[in-house]
Amino acid sequence: MVKILKNVEQVNEVRAENEGLIFNKAAALMALKSTPKAKRTVSGSNLGEISNNILECFKAAGKGTEVSTGQLIAMYAAATGKDLDKALKKKISDKVWGLAHGKNPVLNHNKEAGVYSLI
Repeated sequence: MVKILKNVEQVNEVRAENEGLIFNKAAALMALKSTPKAKRTVSGSNLGEISNNILECFKAAGKGTEVSTGQLIAMYAAATGKDLDKALKKKISDKVWGLAHGKNPVLNHNKEAGVYSLI
């Protein structure tokens, strides 16, 4: 018999009784159908604020200029006036990698690790 729990108290009661629950597959499928897919793009005008700012940094450096990830993060912080925490630095690094290795790369990943240039 499947129990449908309506609140936290009922969940705690079931846990206290140590009853096994059956996975509600119908509810999982309903959630799948009602949740929109995430839209991820790395090309065109829908790059997003971080990607556009990264590209502006590379444009400011000049086409063909090699920029390391550390240099880019410093440029990004100076250009945007933002205090970059560890999570944002990681996001910038990931975006740069995506811009160099995506379907339509706009950055060239040079042989030296973490060094990129504008194509």
